[in-house]
Amino acid sequence: MKCVQVKFNTKNIDEDTWLGGIMVDDTEIICGCCGGTFEVDDIGKENIAVLSWVNISDAILGDD
Repeated sequence: MKCVQVKFNTKNIDEDTWLGGIMVDDTEIICGCCGGTFEVDDIGKENIAVLSWVNISDAILGDD
């Protein structure tokens, strides 16, 4: 199993929001905000950015 930390944009699903999570085997993302899962094909690879392992809140929201 391959897991990487990502941020992803849900604009193709229901709203234009960046979220953080864990992508598993390049097929699904476990959302770090709600715990739900999203299919990579539904989001679109162009809306997913692989991150180094970081604090999800800092990567998305900044240091404020």
